[in-house]
Amino acid sequence: MTANPRLSLCLGLLLALPAVHAMASPDASSAADEQAARAVRARLTQPDAAAALYLDRVEVQDGVVLLTGSAPNRFALAAAVRVTKEVPGVRSVKTRVRVTPNP
Repeated sequence: MTANPRLSLCLGLLLALPAVHAMASPDASSAADEQAARAVRARLTQPDAAAALYLDRVEVQDGVVLLTGSAPNRFALAAAVRVTKEVPGVRSVKTRVRVTPNP
């Protein structure tokens, strides 16, 4: 019995799909992380979000947000973390925010 070339091609493509998806996943994850980072930055720059919070950087990796900067008090920091957790795509929040009261 002779193998059908079209059938062989279709089966080969179907078997290759998981490998193609695995290769595409990091890019999809990076795009989702960048979108979450933009949304966090936008949300934290709104006047009611986190008053007087000064962010040097917002990084997102696999849905985990790292906020870096300073805050005038722990209440401003807590507000920033709360607002960040509300952003779609954010799984958790880590901070490297210094609490430095204004003189």
